[in-house]
Amino acid sequence: MERSNFFYLKGLNFLCPHHVEIMNCIRRLFSSKKRLKRDPDKIRPYVESLNFEEYSFYPEESRKSRAQMMDEIIRIYREGGEWDIEDAYVHYMQMGLDRASSRVQEYVFQREFDMARDSRHITLAHMLDYKDVTARYLSHARLPVSVPLGIVDGEGVFHQDFLNIPFAEWLPSCNIPLFLKPQDGVQGRKCFALEMQHREEKLCLLLNGLPIECKEMEHQAANHLVEAKIVQHPEMDILYPEAVNTIRFVTLSDSEGIYIYTQFLLVGSNGSNLSNGRAGGIAVGIDRTGMLNTKGHRNLKSCFGKFHQHPDTGIPFSGFQIPFFEESRQLALSAHQLFPGIHSIGWDIAVTPEGPVIIEANRDWGTLLHEAIYGGDRERFTEIFCRTAQIGL
Repeated sequence: MERSNFFYLKGLNFLCPHHVEIMNCIRRLFSSKKRLKRDPDKIRPYVESLNFEEYSFYPEESRKSRAQMMDEIIRIYREGGEWDIEDAYVHYMQMGLDRASSRVQEYVFQREFDMARDSRHITLAHMLDYKDVTARYLSHARLPVSVPLGIVDGEGVFHQDFLNIPFAEWLPSCNIPLFLKPQDGVQGRKCFALEMQHREEKLCLLLNGLPIECKEMEHQAANHLVEAKIVQHPEMDILYPEAVNTIRFVTLSDSEGIYIYTQFLLVGSNGSNLSNGRAGGIAVGIDRTGMLNTKGHRNLKSCFGKFHQHPDTGIPFSGFQIPFFEESRQLALSAHQLFPGIHSIGWDIAVTPEGPVIIEANRDWGTLLHEAIYGGDRERFTEIFCRTAQIGL
């Protein structure tokens, strides 16, 4: 079998010929898809300009040579399916691949992940890309989920059931804090908290806690879902109160059923009201009982690194017990049963005083945070992928 020394799926060496042929067919299909243009004249100068000493999650360990790190980052970008050279660099450093002891061959990159998440049920797969549709679908199944109050269109009109009025006119009738997010957004981009307060006998709009003019607010809210801001469990507030800290469960469906592939906690930090990585969130591993691991990873360039306690609140991660953890885990498994044929789903679940609530579901959940926390997982990922190939995923 023809193979690349760099991106060879190690699990293939124990598969039967039928499985190998399935993998080869999928590889040929995927490689035929149009990729972004790779401009070597721009890639090399960018990588040469990087400061490998400054941006490392493991500065205390012996490291690879600069030439080896540069070569591996470029190969990950070109062969691993990363769409952006800077993403390839950040992923490389966050996963600790700059360490001399690390082996790139043990990690899963975007190309393999894209192949694995192909689904038999296209309608349900597309449903996951639209947050309001997914929320209402889960709600009809009587699962606890954050259902949008409505949506603001591109003209600033708020649509709620049969109500269609300018968003600024509807706001005064709403006396609860709101959270707005794009209909098809990812990684917390363009999400914000919105509330109204009486200040000096005037009604003021606060966007992420800062005053904002009505016209600017309407512009920001265009094409956003409007939700009631979730009140999280007091224990989660102690860990970090400014954001809703969410459990990320990745559920996977294969020939052996539906089960948890990985789990970790996303904790807000640095004053942000979001807990995702791009906003400075810290990812912390979770054991089977819902107890946090000893350290968390933060990928915000201005304040990246590993933390054994929350940098804002000082709460140690080790020994912190997530409330309603088993209920949260069962909720993720139950929700995936409503999406037959979907290979894997990343569930963001908040813990409220009454129990867990699904915030959203993500088909494009990626492997970066999982491998940054738990290490390279290519062998297990490949074995599971081949089982899903057996049932036609």
